[in-house]
Amino acid sequence: MALIDNTILHDRYDNDLVYALQLEINDTCFQGCDYCYMKAPTVHEGRLDDAILLKVIYEAQEMGVHAIEWLGGEPLFRENALNFMAEARNLGIRNNLWTGGLPLADMETARQCAHLTDNGLISFHLSTLDKEIYEKLHPGRPVSDLDDIIKGVENCLAAGKPPQMMLNSTTFTSLQPVEDLTAAIDFFNAEYGIPSCVNVYQFYEPRSEENRNEVMRFAPDLKSIRKVLNHLYKTSGSVAHGANCVDKYYCSATIAVLNDGRLTPCATIRPKNAPSIFDTGLKDTFFRHRDWLIVKKLKDDANLPEGCSTCKINDECWGCRAKAWDYFQDIYQRDPCCFRNPVNVKK
Repeated sequence: MALIDNTILHDRYDNDLVYALQLEINDTCFQGCDYCYMKAPTVHEGRLDDAILLKVIYEAQEMGVHAIEWLGGEPLFRENALNFMAEARNLGIRNNLWTGGLPLADMETARQCAHLTDNGLISFHLSTLDKEIYEKLHPGRPVSDLDDIIKGVENCLAAGKPPQMMLNSTTFTSLQPVEDLTAAIDFFNAEYGIPSCVNVYQFYEPRSEENRNEVMRFAPDLKSIRKVLNHLYKTSGSVAHGANCVDKYYCSATIAVLNDGRLTPCATIRPKNAPSIFDTGLKDTFFRHRDWLIVKKLKDDANLPEGCSTCKINDECWGCRAKAWDYFQDIYQRDPCCFRNPVNVKK
C-alpha cells in the first residue's frame, strides 16, 4: 500500500478536482513548538462545531475527495476526533492523521488510530533527538516528550501500523544544525523503517513589520536547506524538489478548511479574506473559487513563477505556494526557499 494513490491523484489533477481535504478540527496543542505557525493555544479560542464538521465530511464524499488530512493544533485533543475519523472511514474516505505524536503514547489511542487509518497515514512530529535542541525548539516543555513521542510511534507499530504508512513530519528552522535534523531522519528510517518529510520553516499568517524580525529568526539559509533536502531525497531514492513537501499534483489537488471556516488552497496559506464555508458550504464554495484553490493558473507552463521555466523538474514541481504567500502575499510568485531557483541563488 502506498501513501498516495497516484492514479486517483492524477485524475483529480487533470480534472481540476480534489484528491485531499486538509481539515483542521482543533485549535489547541501542548507540544509547544516555538516556531508554530498557529502559535496554538492550550485553551480553545475557536474551532468548527460538530454539525459543521459532519457536513464538511459528507460534502467531501459528494465531491469525490479521496483522503482527509486531519489537522490541528493537535487533532487528537479534540474529544470526539476519532468519531469523525470513523464516519469518514465509513463513507469510504481515506484517513490521514497529522498528530504531534504525544497522544499516541496511550496504547488504546494508538490502537484506534492504527485501525481508523488502515489504508492511510499516521504522521508524527519529531525534528530532533537531542534533548538540548528539543528544549530550544519547545520551550517550557519537558524533554520527556521525546520519549513519549517515540513510545507513541512504537505503540502504532505494535498495533499493526505498517512503518511505510507512517511519516515523521519534521520542520527545519535556523535553531537546528543540519546534521541534527538529518540524524533524526536517519534514525527513524534505520530503527523503524519510517520515512520523513521536511517542512522548511514558514511563518504562514501575515505579520506586521514590527514583529517580522521575530518570526524571520527561524528561517534557515538556502545553503542549509539544500543540504537537508538533498540528504532526505538521497536516502529516500527520490528527486529533491525545492523546499516543499509535496509535488505540484498533490499541491493542486488539495484544499483546506481552517478552524474558523476559511477555505484555502492549503492549511499553510491563510489569507484573512479567504472564502468561508459558512456562506454556502464546502462544495459550492469550492466550485465558486476553484481556480484559485487549485492554483490553476500555474497548470499552464507559460505562467510558471520566475526562475521555474528552465528547471529540470518543473514537470512535477512548481515550488511551495505557501512560501510564495508568506513572502509575497501572492500564491503565484516564486518559492523564495527553493535552492534550485536561480533567482534565489543570486540574491
